[in-house]
Amino acid sequence: MKNFYKGGRDTSYFDWIFHLFKSKNNRSRTLFSFGICFVLLFSNQLLAQEPCRDSGADGRPIITPIAVGQKLPEEFWSREHIFLIAGDTVRRTLNEYRGKLIVLDFWSSWCKSCVEAFPKLEKLRTYFADDLVFLLPNTKDTRDDLKKIKRAVDNYEDNYQVSLGIPIIVADSTLLAYFPHRMLPHVIWIDRDGTFIAGTGATEVNQLTIDAVMHQEKPSLHLKNDFIALTQQERDELLLFSSSFSGYMEGEGIRGPRLDHDGNFWTYRITNVNLASLLYTAYDRDELLHIPITRWLFDGTVDSTVIQKIRFPLPYEDRF
Repeated sequence: MKNFYKGGRDTSYFDWIFHLFKSKNNRSRTLFSFGICFVLLFSNQLLAQEPCRDSGADGRPIITPIAVGQKLPEEFWSREHIFLIAGDTVRRTLNEYRGKLIVLDFWSSWCKSCVEAFPKLEKLRTYFADDLVFLLPNTKDTRDDLKKIKRAVDNYEDNYQVSLGIPIIVADSTLLAYFPHRMLPHVIWIDRDGTFIAGTGATEVNQLTIDAVMHQEKPSLHLKNDFIALTQQERDELLLFSSSFSGYMEGEGIRGPRLDHDGNFWTYRITNVNLASLLYTAYDRDELLHIPITRWLFDGTVDSTVIQKIRFPLPYEDRF
């Protein structure tokens, strides 16, 4: 330290830098400037590459999808989300909902059945009061922006003459990463202990099911998995007739008409729809829609059980 601050031949470090910067020797100043830039460049790169281990670009832990039966990590509760509540956006975490039954009902502005389910959710929310929390996540991949979401809410409130009291989570990517899915609506059930107990369709959201979960019973939930891949043998085992007319296929979801190509075969496939939907597909849908199902006439060759299934289908037993 003595020589560091000593003048003359052992000029101090800072005096040396000042001397070099003030030097009239262009080569010296150029070398000095290059050296400073080099140090700053690589120090910034090192700092930028130092997030915590097993973390994402923002330094947070990388999100791993949660499996049914797993407890949610602490990060799930501490992450902030953008909430739309009564027309205003606020940032907050999910921590305040701990200890309650949480139902995440993923939706989009263009999902008609999602929006049409809002009145049912509102009634259930009122019925179960503080024991149940409904949240409506709208993910980024729906391509909904805040304007579209507000318009959908305004249309709903105008049509039903009631305010939407369920908080909406806007521009979500976090919850989608925890609970990946492809089709809407998609419902996630989280019990009071913070355990992911099921991912289902909208049909499961009813008073009986919620009551059962509240009382820590294990209702027979029909799970929804948009990424399931059944083998041909598994599909064949589910067939009811040689014409490939099968009953409800667990995990497949509800899918409209589509063409599947398998080797040399093209298959026209409709999955998990009721008989009325099949008739809409077979006949002129626009004409049938103008006639209530209860006024459809069938000749004597149609069994009364089939007519019952067409007019008053059960949620899963009467899907094919």
